[in-house]
Amino acid sequence: RPGEGSPGGGRPQGRGCRSDRHPGPLARPAHDSRLPGGGGQQICGLYDIKPAFFGRVDERKGLKLFAAALNALEPERLNGVELEFVGKTTATWTRERAEALLSKETKRALRGVAFETELDQRQALERLRRRGTLVVMPSLIENSPNTVYECLEHGIPFIASNVGGVPELITPDDRARVLF
Repeated sequence: RPGEGSPGGGRPQGRGCRSDRHPGPLARPAHDSRLPGGGGQQICGLYDIKPAFFGRVDERKGLKLFAAALNALEPERLNGVELEFVGKTTATWTRERAEALLSKETKRALRGVAFETELDQRQALERLRRRGTLVVMPSLIENSPNTVYECLEHGIPFIASNVGGVPELITPDDRARVLF
């Protein structure tokens, strides 16, 4: 495939940057100190990251917050970035309505926007484990979300909102790195 092994279709990767390896988990589960926390490759530029909104495509899951954060970035920072939504849409929050939250400038800068709404759990986790993917879970309200459990269990790099029971799932040493 064109650009394979070179994120952004052949863009330079910065000094000492290796994108041929998954960055590794960013956090450890609070109950398991045996797992490494971090220790992965440095992400050298935003175009090395494939951000993926993970969870039901819904306002309560932080959809508007996620879109607003992307829209607040300078478009140059999004050039060539592939954005993905992995989760079910709802009658209220269709793909079209969710995508409409992204500004024209954001859409123009992105390499693409994909919605993976019909994947089963195994397929979704396999997709999120792809090299360079950074899962984003910006939920406004949570108790003990399966999405965080699944990322921890499978070593999928993520960032998540610091709400409800989410911090309790992550070892204290890793909270500052993965919670916002």
